[in-house]
Amino acid sequence: MLKSSAYGVWLVACVLLISGCVSAREASAPLPTMTPSPTATRATPTASASPSPTPPPVATPNLAATVAAQQTPRVYKTLSSPDGMWEAEVLVYDCVAFGSEGPEYAYEVLLLRATDGAIVQVDEQTIACGGLGAAGFDLLLWSPDSRYLYYTPTREGVPDGCGFWAGAVARFDVQTRRREVMWSAIFSPDRQRLAVIEPSALALWDVDGGEIARWSFPQEGVLAGVAWSPDGERVALLFVQTLCPPAGPSRLFLFDASSQEAQRVLATDEQTFLDVIWQASEHIQLVDDQGTTWTYSLTTGAMEPDE
Repeated sequence: MLKSSAYGVWLVACVLLISGCVSAREASAPLPTMTPSPTATRATPTASASPSPTPPPVATPNLAATVAAQQTPRVYKTLSSPDGMWEAEVLVYDCVAFGSEGPEYAYEVLLLRATDGAIVQVDEQTIACGGLGAAGFDLLLWSPDSRYLYYTPTREGVPDGCGFWAGAVARFDVQTRRREVMWSAIFSPDRQRLAVIEPSALALWDVDGGEIARWSFPQEGVLAGVAWSPDGERVALLFVQTLCPPAGPSRLFLFDASSQEAQRVLATDEQTFLDVIWQASEHIQLVDDQGTTWTYSLTTGAMEPDE
């Protein structure tokens, strides 16, 4: 099931870092001298009347330096590129208190280590421990050609507010050193494509390149759910009249990546649906505001509650 949660204007303070780690081992020394992080860009969003989400937290130099100076970082996760030329690494500096009763901050940094010994700093965050919001790095995948590293800057927590949110995805280009952040995005089942949810449009990206298709949302409510088809060729988008509180008629659209056309396949005024799940080719599951799951047949148009 795709996750749908709240966003909007949210607090910059972020969640307490989790204590566990993947590929857990301690780095032998504090951060070495490295190439500075590039300036991040946003992935060409279209205009929208809804509030723009606040980006994930970035490092505050004085706070980051103070946290880093007091401990040896631990490695949260590593991920090697398919060509073996790069290893991505997330380093975590755990929470440090500022003063006897002052706030606590943590620091995370995402690095690329080349086989020739070069180190590139991809991204960094200073995190207010115990705060609200979403933060923390996690490595997702490399593009098959090893040019792009995909990661999330929102590993833990959810943003404050109300609306659909699938989790942020960032992409770093090792050739140009350019970083792009997609505030809400979902990979296809084979992880070869990315559905980028913008304020008023859906954009489909190829993981080895860029945008391959785009569809502007209809004026039929607000987005409530998104799901890829099992073969990664279509995207289901569920709209509802309002989400806060959930109410009103629902509309289900299918967008075809090949034809770049969208079709409305379901319109219901009697039920309010809040999530969409697509696990079988010709059957889509919809979850209503009472938590009941319904199965809709794309072949017959029939819809029945699941037992």
